[in-house]
Amino acid sequence: MPDPEQKYYFDTVVLSNFALTGRLDLLTIMYKDRLIITTEVIDEISRGISSGFDALQEIINRSEERRVGKECRSRRSAYH
Repeated sequence: MPDPEQKYYFDTVVLSNFALTGRLDLLTIMYKDRLIITTEVIDEISRGISSGFDALQEIINRSEERRVGKECRSRRSAYH
């Protein structure tokens, strides 16, 4: 079971795999507010959506709904 105090950073590949299989909910259930996505990953996901991978929109939706945290890697300041 994940450490309840630790933040978990997910990259584009992991998030995309869960989103494209329609099971992004598994990550949000297991990691809840400890799931962090960097702004760089959000940018990569946005490019994937622009390339026609519409299922990736769920990642953006969850980050905007604050169901996952976002963090800017260059400043290391969380805003979630």
